Amino acid sequence: MKTLVGILFICAGLVAYGLVQLWQNKEESRQLAFALITGLFIASYSITDAYGVRLVGSALSFFGAMALFNRLFLFFYLIVLERNFLPRLVRGYQHSFILGGLISFVCYLIILSAYQHLPVALVSSLRETSILFAILLGVLFLREKMTIGKGALVFVLALGIVFLYPV
Repeated sequence: MKTLVGILFICAGLVAYGLVQLWQNKEESRQLAFALITGLFIASYSITDAYGVRLVGSALSFFGAMALFNRLFLFFYLIVLERNFLPRLVRGYQHSFILGGLISFVCYLIILSAYQHLPVALVSSLRETSILFAILLGVLFLREKMTIGKGALVFVLALGIVFLYPV
């Protein structure tokens, strides 16, 4: 029951913040539809990842198989539709790309490991709290303002995380 309350706090906080942003920015209802469709895709790949890692029995093996199929698909796409991608990549290459790729690899592997042992709703809820880091990084490094809405979101998400903590 405590886990459900934590998940509900996190979901309610994110939905409320998103709706307030739509209302304040006078966005079209089409933007809400795009957000909901994006949520559907995120839920779909989360379920697929959890099912796949449990089926294979190893987060690293599943990640390796997915990486192979993704690279083959990407290579085919680049060859067919982005014929001049290699010169652009070479011109814009930075060493930070390697660090970014390694961090991405480690983060995805952690998520897959969590899916192997924990309920999908729990892992997915915690995964979405990454907005906390985005808010803090935005305030600290991009000089964005810490608004009352952002502060409230941080509080509600933190409260949800507290409820998820197994005591």
